[in-house]
Amino acid sequence: MTGPQGDTGPGSTGTSRIRLVPGAAGSILDDRGRATIIAAAEATAERIGVGLTSATFDDEGLLLEVEGPMLVAFGLAAEVRRATDRWHREHTGLPLWIAPENPEP
Repeated sequence: MTGPQGDTGPGSTGTSRIRLVPGAAGSILDDRGRATIIAAAEATAERIGVGLTSATFDDEGLLLEVEGPMLVAFGLAAEVRRATDRWHREHTGLPLWIAPENPEP
């Protein structure tokens, strides 16, 4: 995930954006794979009650825009990352998203 974008102040009622960056295996996703991941993001947002304004792929990865503060965006991104990475590993044996270089203990 990359850093926050958008209105992130306390009590923010605007939108926040967050990006999931694919690893080497994810960068070769075809249109069907990308559509599956976007559908998963939309279903996850609906299931957990998050207003997903947009979910789009570009050259850098999956960009999620949600209604609300950055904390909401992080929560949705974490759940989308977990579910889609598991799906991708089951089908290819490879991780979909990059992992943090120095995870906290």
